[in-house]
Amino acid sequence: MYIPAYGWFTFDPIPGNELVPPSVEDYETFSVLQQLWQWVAGWLPSPITGLISGLSTLIITIIGRIIGIVSALLVGDWAEVFIGLATLTGVAFGVWLVRSIWKAIAYRFWLSKLHPMEAIYQQMLRSLAQQGFRKSSAQTPSEYAETMRDRQTHTKATIIDNISIAYVRWRYGNHPADVQSLSQQLKDLKKTTLVGATKKR
Repeated sequence: MYIPAYGWFTFDPIPGNELVPPSVEDYETFSVLQQLWQWVAGWLPSPITGLISGLSTLIITIIGRIIGIVSALLVGDWAEVFIGLATLTGVAFGVWLVRSIWKAIAYRFWLSKLHPMEAIYQQMLRSLAQQGFRKSSAQTPSEYAETMRDRQTHTKATIIDNISIAYVRWRYGNHPADVQSLSQQLKDLKKTTLVGATKKR
């Protein structure tokens, strides 16, 4: 449309559309990026796609909140600063919680793929490592069990011996293991460890 003394103007007369249509540059600013994301998302499973989208939203939220805090500091709005810090603290706690849950799920999934005897032995090693008794990669199961005799109570050392001996016999001698009995001993080991840690507190 031409307006005298003003020149030509472009507008969209269709109801519901924007009066001034966007330029090609405005319309296609992120079109390539969107097409790339749609292509990648088409190959990914839905849970992973949702996780990536959620993380992207979270990152954008954090960046926006940080910018808000900096702006509030410059302006002197301390209430906004405290709200922003509280939000960031909550987000950080949420990320930590999700990460912890994810690690626990991944660990359980990993155990489910192992042979029951292997799973019992790995759980024992993890429980002892959490107490500070990490097994060296250079140690054999028998050597590690021997070092535990001087560092654990007689009851716990006996359980460690039983599980280690059964593990060696199963892994290197192809002997069947009494998984049910060893699982109960592992529970007893974890229980005594938990009780001991509670008493120390």
